[in-house]
Amino acid sequence: MEIKERKLQNSTVEFEISVPVDRINEEYSKVIKNIQRTAKVDGFRAGKAPLDLVEKKYKEKAQEQVVETIVKNTYFEALDEKKLHPITQPKIDFEEFKIDKEFKYKAVFEVFPTVELKDYKNISVEEKQVVVKDDDVKFEIDSLRDKHATLSDKENGSAAEKTDQVKVKFRRLDYDKDSKPESDQNFSEMNVIAGKSDKEYDFDGYVTGMKKDEEKTIKFKYPKDFHVEDLAGKKVEYLIKIADIKKRNIPAADDEFAKDLGEYETFEELKQKTKENLEKYTSQKTKGDVKSEILKKIIEKASYDIPLSLIESEKNSIFSRMQQRMGFQIADRNIFAQAMGMKEEEFEKRLEDEALNSIKTTITLSEIARVEKIEVTDEDYKAYVTDLSEKNKKSYDEMLKLIEQNKAEQNIKSEQIFDKTLDFIYNNAKIKMLSPISAKEFMDIK
Repeated sequence: MEIKERKLQNSTVEFEISVPVDRINEEYSKVIKNIQRTAKVDGFRAGKAPLDLVEKKYKEKAQEQVVETIVKNTYFEALDEKKLHPITQPKIDFEEFKIDKEFKYKAVFEVFPTVELKDYKNISVEEKQVVVKDDDVKFEIDSLRDKHATLSDKENGSAAEKTDQVKVKFRRLDYDKDSKPESDQNFSEMNVIAGKSDKEYDFDGYVTGMKKDEEKTIKFKYPKDFHVEDLAGKKVEYLIKIADIKKRNIPAADDEFAKDLGEYETFEELKQKTKENLEKYTSQKTKGDVKSEILKKIIEKASYDIPLSLIESEKNSIFSRMQQRMGFQIADRNIFAQAMGMKEEEFEKRLEDEALNSIKTTITLSEIARVEKIEVTDEDYKAYVTDLSEKNKKSYDEMLKLIEQNKAEQNIKSEQIFDKTLDFIYNNAKIKMLSPISAKEFMDIK
């Protein structure tokens, strides 16, 4: 048997296999004799007809069986010889099959994706340094107090003051400047916090000092990068009307507030824990950002060969998760794209980009882990389960049982290997630490 191997694009391989005539004749002889044992030919009992008459009647059927057997056996022999592991069924193509003649056929199939890594050590990156200051802690606690504010009615005729909750009815006028609203049905409605935002295009800054039922016409321009495409970069004119004003009662920064949160005994304890949480979050976030940047640079330099079937499978997975996240159970991608305000080709491009990035990330980390012999030890796994059990307030054995029930052990270990590999590329990178900034500055950058 002769095997010609040709590598095509997208991790696709083509075999051109030539099977010698003696093997064809040997297989044909076996098949036709096997058919003879049960063959029904007029004038003879079943299985008793001469071979030449059986062959005359069943030759086409015998040839079909020979082709099926020969292709199946020689294909797997070729895979074994070339040490290849397909991930799809082969597409078989041949021109003709004849007894007493060499048989040639082609088999095209996809194999696991491959990656050719360039440098993945000594990657140059910059890392932000965050120093949590007292003002950062105060800002976080003030935000927490703000979330726990209660509402109460204001005196009739009172104007909206900073921090008040204001129900605003609004109507866009620049669509039709000559028309005037005849009823509240012409208005949309939203709640804002008076004076909270300093952005020109937020209503917050326009309602301070206004009273219930008071109206005002406002004009401004939305930024070019505004998230609503129809409004981005446009000048608009709104008529706003105050529907209601509520006083927001923000709890005092004291021990009572800390105790009401249910986790602290004193306000000082709340401040200390808030600082620790900020330090932990910013540290993890800055390192995580650097790891992502290093991985991105490694991927940009590497060469990939990825099968189309794997890309399509990943696109389907991403689309399924998107449906669950958005709450749109729409199987048709085109209709789903329209529901998201996107063109079909734009949506498909987005899916493909996400799929390729996901696949490249996985095989890149897997290849680095293989080359560097990065593994998850029993101690690593035990520590992970212990941490998971503590977070979920379960015993170690209960968490192990839950992992087993969900068949999640392999996924957990894969995640651990990827985490250790990210740590590896981080520890082997050239990292320049930037000048320290506050947590608030860091959050504003984000």
